[in-house]
Amino acid sequence: MKSDNTPLWLGRDMTARPHYWSAALRVRIYTMGVLRVMFNDHQEFPACPLLAAVEDSELLKVLIALGGRDVAETRMAAALWPCADSLDAGRRFDAKLTHLQQWFKAYDVLRVENGMVSLDERHCWVDTWALDRTQAIVRDMLRDPTADLPQDLAGQMERLLRLYRGDFLDGDCPRAWSLGLRERLRSSFVNTLAELGDYWLSRDDSGRALRCCHEGLSIDSSAKPLYEILFGYALARENQASEWEDDGSDCYEPTPRGAADPDPWQVVNGEALRPSS
Repeated sequence: MKSDNTPLWLGRDMTARPHYWSAALRVRIYTMGVLRVMFNDHQEFPACPLLAAVEDSELLKVLIALGGRDVAETRMAAALWPCADSLDAGRRFDAKLTHLQQWFKAYDVLRVENGMVSLDERHCWVDTWALDRTQAIVRDMLRDPTADLPQDLAGQMERLLRLYRGDFLDGDCPRAWSLGLRERLRSSFVNTLAELGDYWLSRDDSGRALRCCHEGLSIDSSAKPLYEILFGYALARENQASEWEDDGSDCYEPTPRGAADPDPWQVVNGEALRPSS
């Protein structure tokens, strides 16, 4: 049996999807970008009339924004109706919760016990949970000195990029209850990409390193660690070119545009990052 300190990735078949991607999960909830709910991988949220009212969908969003597990009813009501008195907010919450329970009734997803509301992860997949789990696996692999699994890490990187389709509820107007999770997930995603970029650059895999920079800077254009990777890559290429020139070698040719090894200054917004001459 594995000890509690065993890395998350160790002993796992990395080609297999972990439990939170299991096809047996009956409900999948996507919140990165815009809210989408899928039943048995085919029926989506817009087809469900019970969430036609804005507040019905807001209740589900608040539940996920506050963690999705063991969230107090009073906390959810206060987040949704901060200006209402507790009795009025409680009545409105009870009505919306009843609608949500009816919607999920056939799927055994929503749990309400002792004033606490949860999504049951045995029957429900949520992209924010999967994103946190995948980032934990990536960080675990990167920080294990015995790990040398570039292909496995590449697979986790692709999964991470697929999960982050946009900021948390990016299609909604900013709300006080959504901003905390939105900023945490954005910061964590960008930091994880920076760690991955450093790793790929250390293995001379500039293609993946620059892709990490591109994806991260498209989310946060001020992310300093990603610019440091770009500058490090550009400096390494310049030093390599200088060494070849000093040796009198004629084998060095600048990488043509569109080739597999891209110009780092083209990673974001065309010429915007190219230093002035």
